[in-house]
Amino acid sequence: MKKLLSLVTLVLSVLFYSCNKQNSGENDAVKTITIDGEFSDWDTLDQTKIVTAKHNNNSGWEGLVRKIRVYANSQYVFYLIEFNDHLLKTFLKDGDTLPTRINLNTDGEFTSGYKKYFLDSYDFMFEGELADGMGSFTNFDVKLYQNIGGSWTKPELGTGVLNAVGKDEKIEISLDIAKFNELAAKSSVPMLMGDTFQTGMTFYDSDWSPVCVLPNAQASETEDHGLEHLLNVTVDK
Repeated sequence: MKKLLSLVTLVLSVLFYSCNKQNSGENDAVKTITIDGEFSDWDTLDQTKIVTAKHNNNSGWEGLVRKIRVYANSQYVFYLIEFNDHLLKTFLKDGDTLPTRINLNTDGEFTSGYKKYFLDSYDFMFEGELADGMGSFTNFDVKLYQNIGGSWTKPELGTGVLNAVGKDEKIEISLDIAKFNELAAKSSVPMLMGDTFQTGMTFYDSDWSPVCVLPNAQASETEDHGLEHLLNVTVDK
């Protein structure tokens, strides 16, 4: 009898754990990335869930960045930037700080936001420097701006939303979705990040002259949306 009760208890415990796991939203199939400057964990992801932008040699932009890869799960958005090794070394040798912007269109539409050039219509912009001027990458904990009515807000400083680690010609960045949405919710025009959003990156020299943008498909100001310079990302759940 005791053995039977023990068996029943074990079965009920397994069922209880299984139900709790399902109800908690855990999904063993959804992977994550450790921001540590070791990039092999990108290869363990479902590659169909990663969106990639490669430098277009016919775009007219300098090929400082070969490609960017973006993956999002329910907690983070991850970026992997792969530079042209030769050009990167030249920039770093000259003391360049690699000013960079991560652009985010969180509301999924292209009627609001920043659209001065190619109607990109992104709503938020992280702005800062990927390098420290002495040849090393920074952690990219940078300023956050929102575009409201065509104007950029006063920046939020040191938000802790981003974290980055780089090695050789690559750098990976994580964006904490919960921290980002906490800040976005305090805005006079809240635009939280949902399950689908658009993102892209712009890279500058130390004089803040743009040298590369990704994606960089050819576009004109007559285009009716901004996907020439933004990747469409869906959260992997």
